[in-house]
Amino acid sequence: MDSIQITAPVSMGSSGSPVFNLKGEAIGIATFLIEGGQNLNFAIPVKYVANLLNESKKPKKKIKPALEPAPAPEAPAPAPSPEPVDELEKAKAE
Repeated sequence: MDSIQITAPVSMGSSGSPVFNLKGEAIGIATFLIEGGQNLNFAIPVKYVANLLNESKKPKKKIKPALEPAPAPEAPAPAPSPEPVDELEKAKAE
């Protein structure tokens, strides 16, 4: 994707602002900066934003799931007894 380098500072909170040419036409949207650079600030061209807006206005197609829904889980296993059972005592009781 192309970008436009601008000299207007892009600080926290000012991204998303329009960038205008000398005729007052919006030509881009301020997006990011390179920290440590000397006024290295960038905008994305309006044509990309216009394409996104046009795409968002198109009716959406419903997508059918490719797989069947998963079956419902089986009944949960019984909870373990709270007291440990000694195997020897269990064998004697039988």
